[in-house]
Amino acid sequence: MSPPRRDRTDDGFYLLSDPVSNPPFRGRMLATSDEGWAFGRAEASPDSPVRVEWAMGAATPSDVVWKTSVGLPVVSRRVIQLLESGGFTGWDTYPVDLVDKAGDWIPGYAGLMVTGRCDPVDLSRSEVVVRQFPGGWFPNFRGHFFPPESWDGSDLFVERKDGRGSGSGALHATARLIRALRRHRIKNLRIQHTSEVEVSVSVYAIGEASWLPPDLEARLADAYARRGVPRPVTV
Repeated sequence: MSPPRRDRTDDGFYLLSDPVSNPPFRGRMLATSDEGWAFGRAEASPDSPVRVEWAMGAATPSDVVWKTSVGLPVVSRRVIQLLESGGFTGWDTYPVDLVDKAGDWIPGYAGLMVTGRCDPVDLSRSEVVVRQFPGGWFPNFRGHFFPPESWDGSDLFVERKDGRGSGSGALHATARLIRALRRHRIKNLRIQHTSEVEVSVSVYAIGEASWLPPDLEARLADAYARRGVPRPVTV
């Protein structure tokens, strides 16, 4: 069984995420998880600046500040100026009060609000691969692709929620924006081409089983057969 063919439209897309590196400044948002996601996804706006306190890491924040809770990041004025000057679309900001370890306010930061959209990930277009971990061989989906016709054309975009109101935290970006981020050496970002992103099958099986492709069992069997290793009973 050969892996699904990718549409050429996917060649221009990347995912941006937390590199989970040390010692970058990491903040704690004084808002609920639901509020943080709603602000980042442009589904709500705060009535006043949201306080984001130093939680761990370096004393000085980088261009991008990730938070200890889930949600989209806080960005520096340098990032905002890059987005503005480059004419990039699909974004806005909301006010935050970024506070350092000593409790002092750090000027020039805002919460990233993403207005661009595409439909949820289409796992039928991802390849199933098997990777070795300390506990054995386990399957991953390789490739994070969305239906290309669902993209609204924005440079920054997140996935629409499904019919049950469930949504992914994936932050998508165009190649044009990635080139600018790299050219200006924007720090504290993990940048992956959509074809290179790997996510454990168990992540979806536990959290979003309705997104799993209908032929998953056959594709799992094929992936283990190609690797030449036995398939765990639990997979």
